[in-house]
Amino acid sequence: MQKATYNDFLNYNSNYDIFANNKDAIEVFNLLSEDDSIFAMIDSADKGRPALEGCVEKVEDWFDEEPFRDIDLCDEFTKEAIGSMVNAIIAPFGYKATVIKPVERRIGPFFFKNALCYEKSGTARLKVVREIAEL
Repeated sequence: MQKATYNDFLNYNSNYDIFANNKDAIEVFNLLSEDDSIFAMIDSADKGRPALEGCVEKVEDWFDEEPFRDIDLCDEFTKEAIGSMVNAIIAPFGYKATVIKPVERRIGPFFFKNALCYEKSGTARLKVVREIAEL
């Protein structure tokens, strides 16, 4: 199984090349790529909500943990880059953006006021399998 990589995100839009070696941007991507984050983003998308809404507090909490970061969540371009990370991460599961205009509703407690909604309408190469197993 091959989840999306940081290079998949960088290849999505060459404007994001400025984040190529940014350790904090890589860390955000890795945070969004964790299985529980992917589950949460897909669950949000399946409810017709912005995918990022599923783990936006996780990202904002990460940002608040350290006072000096190499990225700025107050910067619109950085927030758009994080949205593109979401796109790269859930695309292998068959999810595509459903609207051109983002949902204009605060999805996070601090930095994110909008994000794209997604629906399962593309070709998937990965699937989420959840199971309960006895220990």
